[in-house]
Amino acid sequence: MGLVQHEPVEILSRGARRRAVLVSPEFYDRSVVALGDEPYAPPPLSPEEEEREFVWDLLERL
Repeated sequence: MGLVQHEPVEILSRGARRRAVLVSPEFYDRSVVALGDEPYAPPPLSPEEEEREFVWDLLERL
């Protein structure tokens, strides 16, 4: 049985920065259920992006 079956495995970049984490299929399935229907949630918008979205929404309503 592979190491990922017992614990997460980190994938590091050359600078030792964590780039990805491998987990078992069972852990992934439990995580998706815990997060809800969305297996991937996009990152939050920056303040500038939020303001741009707000302005576009206002312009569309005019």
